[in-house]
Amino acid sequence: VPLESLRRMNRHGATTTCKAIPSALLTTEEARKFNHHVRRNRGELLFARTWLLVEGETEVSVFSECGDLLDTDLHGQGIRIVECSQAGGPGIFIKVADALGINWHMVADGDSNGQKYAQDARDLLSGRPEAEQISLLKHSNIDVLLCCSGYGKPYRDGVGPKKEAELAGLAVGSPEYWQKVYAIVNKARGFSKPEAALQSILEMKAAGAGGVPGELKDILDKATSQGGKA
Repeated sequence: VPLESLRRMNRHGATTTCKAIPSALLTTEEARKFNHHVRRNRGELLFARTWLLVEGETEVSVFSECGDLLDTDLHGQGIRIVECSQAGGPGIFIKVADALGINWHMVADGDSNGQKYAQDARDLLSGRPEAEQISLLKHSNIDVLLCCSGYGKPYRDGVGPKKEAELAGLAVGSPEYWQKVYAIVNKARGFSKPEAALQSILEMKAAGAGGVPGELKDILDKATSQGGKA
């Protein structure tokens, strides 16, 4: 079924509008990626009020759990967390979201790749305030953010004895310290970042709503605010 055949009804108060994807909106390759990542595997996204666009698997897990801890019913508010890195970034999703009247908020890592994703999103703002649509993490990625927020033990435990010397001279708990820890475990054979992130999330859950990092809470607040505009 061609993309341009997709229709979406949006209600704004007493007014209902019909939205569709223009035939020339996506390139052939973009359309292929969208069909695979959304229409074939996650068709429910087309019924969402808001897409929270994130880079990868870890962000999906972290934001889902943070929403639960904050008693924010993301599903009930029509907010869906969308991993966009496998489709080449946020551009495809933003184009389709705008065409269909779906709100969106993009979360990008603070590293070079995240900066590129953020710029891709900026290029599609069409005059909208950047602060409402894009959040650039203060740290290089969500793993380092978790570490700097007090949940770094699962990552620190992955630093073997042979790598301990590489942490010498760094203030324990500093952003530089955790960035180095991440750099070590990221290259360590047999170390699972998803598993470490899961353990960090479990520690966060034990701390309750007050344990949710403020930066992540602010992002969820923006996403729920976007949802209220639909």
